[in-house]
Amino acid sequence: MENAIILQARFGSKRLPGKVLKKISGKTILEYTIERLKKTYLSKNIIVATTERDEDQKIIKVAKKTNCHTFRGSTNNVLNRYYKAAVYYKVKNIVRICSDSPLIDPKIINKVYFFYLKNNYDYVSNKIFPSYPIGMGVEILNFQSLKKANKLTNDGYEKEHVTAYIYKRPKKFKIKNIGLKKKLLNYRVVLDYAEDFKLISNILKYFSKQKKDFFLKDIIKYIDRNPILKKINNQNLTKYGYL
Repeated sequence: MENAIILQARFGSKRLPGKVLKKISGKTILEYTIERLKKTYLSKNIIVATTERDEDQKIIKVAKKTNCHTFRGSTNNVLNRYYKAAVYYKVKNIVRICSDSPLIDPKIINKVYFFYLKNNYDYVSNKIFPSYPIGMGVEILNFQSLKKANKLTNDGYEKEHVTAYIYKRPKKFKIKNIGLKKKLLNYRVVLDYAEDFKLISNILKYFSKQKKDFFLKDIIKYIDRNPILKKINNQNLTKYGYL
């Protein structure tokens, strides 16, 4: 497949073990994230890349249940896992998404994706100079840049965070940040801690009852008009900030 989303997922999170398999209304966080990705233009080209650890067979099971492609690779060298997944599936342009983002907006993914396709960049992201809420991050890069990063880096941080070798070297790679005119950094919609789960659980339950598509603007409106959620959001920002 020429273009694909590679979704990294594993059971053994350091801060919140098993977070992507936590359930809300009978459905895992991973399933919610995949549902969001299936609303993008790459809905049929989703690869769930997990580790070779036995516990991550559960990730494979969910991926197959949702009709996603799967790949297993290194636990800690996530960069190498991405590289090998791209080689295996012959992916030329990789959309990187993290599985702890069950509220990610498919419209934002499409926006960054089409900008990348229409322009000549090695790497395009909305995370280099943050303006979107954490949990709305999108990165797109070409295979050659991924290959170069995998070959050249010996840095542990760069191996764990996949694209760090690229965006830290703007003289070696053509990179572009997609930002908002009005920053929305006062919202946190990522699942990293137990407190994040309270907020995300409430939001997903609410919008599941609405039985219609929802996007970032809808999430923000819902948080803003709900004092309890606003308080949780602000407390999480104060405690954990923008990662």
